[in-house]
Amino acid sequence: VEGKKKVFIIGEADRLIAQESSPEAANALLKLFEEPPADTYFVLTTDDPGKLLPTIRSRTVPLRLGRLSDADVREFLAEHLEPAPSGAELTRLVARASGSIGAALSETGDGAKNRKAAGTWLEAVLAGTGPAAERALAQAPWSARGDFTDLLDAVAETLGDAAREAAGVESLAPVPSALADRDPAGLLQAQALVAEARLAAQGNVNPQLLLAVLGGDLAEVL
Repeated sequence: VEGKKKVFIIGEADRLIAQESSPEAANALLKLFEEPPADTYFVLTTDDPGKLLPTIRSRTVPLRLGRLSDADVREFLAEHLEPAPSGAELTRLVARASGSIGAALSETGDGAKNRKAAGTWLEAVLAGTGPAAERALAQAPWSARGDFTDLLDAVAETLGDAAREAAGVESLAPVPSALADRDPAGLLQAQALVAEARLAAQGNVNPQLLLAVLGGDLAEVL
């Protein structure tokens, strides 16, 4: 049965382009949200409404959904992940999900690669070998802005795991050895710096230069 209405679901809406990044595209998108066709609905999803651009939030009606139970997340992952994760890995994914299947899936596939890249970059930053700019520019380039923000998210998660471990709480994932025995306050401060960098990354900035600045800042607080 085909309905009379069209519904478009836009996942990870917090990744939508900032106006300064592409003014024409941003203005066209905002116009579409403000005056959509009569038979069309747009559903934007995000796990962090605070990251949505204010110009987008002002044109939407918020609908907050409760988190899924750990049992529901576990059942979904056990049925749909290929290959099926081990018991310990499944438990870790459920804990990381915090009730969001999307968050759990982000820990697999590309998400796991991003975690590894984040750990490698943090170890290079903390090794202190060479200027921060050189260490950042030595990293592989990111062809898409979404790839770069994925890396920053992984860096923030890694720092958060290290902070939990430093505070005596079991970490949700292995922590790079370079972050072992770090001061929890410094790790949380570093996480805040990464959040600021992620916000800046939504604009028209060079990812590797942003990494150079961020690397220097992290080296000072860790």
